[in-house]
Amino acid sequence: ALMHGHLSGPRFDTARVLATDGASRVSSRVSTATYPATSLQQGLLFHALLDAGHDAYVNQVMATVRGPLDLSRFAQAWNHVLTRHEVLRSCFSWRDGEAASAQVHRRVELPISALDLSGEDDYRAVWSSVCERDRARGLALDQPPLLRLTLARRPDGGHDVLWTSHHALLDGWSASIVLAEVLEHYERGEIAAPPPRAFRDYATWVSSRPSAQAWWQARPERYSEAAGWRDAVGHQGSLVADGSYEVVLESVLSERLVGLARTWQ
Repeated sequence: ALMHGHLSGPRFDTARVLATDGASRVSSRVSTATYPATSLQQGLLFHALLDAGHDAYVNQVMATVRGPLDLSRFAQAWNHVLTRHEVLRSCFSWRDGEAASAQVHRRVELPISALDLSGEDDYRAVWSSVCERDRARGLALDQPPLLRLTLARRPDGGHDVLWTSHHALLDGWSASIVLAEVLEHYERGEIAAPPPRAFRDYATWVSSRPSAQAWWQARPERYSEAAGWRDAVGHQGSLVADGSYEVVLESVLSERLVGLARTWQ
């Protein structure tokens, strides 16, 4: 996933793939807590390791800072937010035949690379290359933090910022909260909102719930053949050049679907 802006699966299968290296993968750094990875995190780890070398779950957020930027203060703001949110100090560990767990580390500093590209004749091409190489590096799932920052001084005196993170830690909404807190701390030196509740509380609660595997496995027995989106929407949609299927919905239905998705996200 890639964002631009301006700043002023089943447990058994997952465990089997996680153990394909034939060894335990447990971070050696000091951790303060360990909790079971959620089902969604298990699925993301499953695909990330199954398709090693692909970057489908490496997210990059790009932004341009106009005007001067205090790099030291900017780094302090980021590290304060990492201290504030333990999920940002987490990585994942797994042992042969077991599902993955998340490990929260006591102190983690955000890796920050600062580049001076202000003298580059073709700045756009150079910066684009930097971003592509950064994405190709990927992120070591068993080494915190699963995010990093790259700053580049532009020829116009501003800075471009590249924030790379793994989707197993953050979704789009969470990323916007992190960015808002970083900017607030950078500008004010503090964050007004109270300390957030630990993500492990939610993860632990989810792990204590009854498994839904049997329910989902029973669903296909009710149908004689698989149902697809094209069948569900009838002939209202149309195929487009890239092979996707586009459907135009009425505004009322569209708003209801968006509201439903936000309710259960």
